[in-house]
Amino acid sequence: MKRGGLLVYVVMIVVGILGLFLYFNQSRTAVPLQASQPEKKPQQTISVAVAVRDLDARTVLRPEDFRIKTVMVEVGSSDARFNLVDNNLDNWALKSAVPANSWILPGLLMEPGSNEYLALFLQPGNILYTFELNKSDNYLLNNIKAGQGVDIYLSYRRIYPKHEDTLEVAADQSREKNQLYNRLKPLMGNKRVLAIRPAKTVVNNGVSVVEKGSQLVVELQDREVKMLKGLGGELANILLFPAATSPDGKSPITLPTPEEAWPVSDDIIFNLPPVPAKLATEINELRG
Repeated sequence: MKRGGLLVYVVMIVVGILGLFLYFNQSRTAVPLQASQPEKKPQQTISVAVAVRDLDARTVLRPEDFRIKTVMVEVGSSDARFNLVDNNLDNWALKSAVPANSWILPGLLMEPGSNEYLALFLQPGNILYTFELNKSDNYLLNNIKAGQGVDIYLSYRRIYPKHEDTLEVAADQSREKNQLYNRLKPLMGNKRVLAIRPAKTVVNNGVSVVEKGSQLVVELQDREVKMLKGLGGELANILLFPAATSPDGKSPITLPTPEEAWPVSDDIIFNLPPVPAKLATEINELRG
């Protein structure tokens, strides 16, 4: 028994010595530091337009001016602002120049039909003027395209209230027995339509109907805008028709010479004209 116990002690001592040896040996071995892995940020796919050539400011884009490229960028990065989100850039315009092989920033684009875009096509000194259409005028939406022209008329009536030599003109047409005196007066011919903005379409009795409020954006001269406003603004009954043009593209509407330039008066507002001599005589007779 003593030998067996002694053998056990010897084995324990040997195991202890080996354990100490292995411990100190591992402690001398340098433990390599693990390199920290950079945090992966979420990615997103965006579509960008790349200029094929140098593009000047006010350029109206055509398919050959750019190519669409798909790239991966970090979510929320500054590059994400270039995302076109499935926009078709054909006919969009540039606010400023873009060098070849550069991304086209969405903030540099002008959408077709916007006032900013339409101003590119205005002749110097002309004005964008918007006509709002009634339901009865919605036929124009099917008969006019942007770039074509409209003729502009004034609808009015002639009234002889007391004497045949006394004439009054009213903007609204009469539906009474004196309808014989209703008139259409041409004001402007073949004025260019720059944009058509249809109102909301609703279904009425199973038929799709365009609501009131569609708009035609027309290019007018300054004096023509004064003419329309001088007629009473919204009170004037202004009618639009598809332009009637001659084979050479000119309007057949010709205003009489005195009316080619609508008169703009510099008179004092309350400076009343003198009473006609005949009327003054009649007044004096009544007083007498």
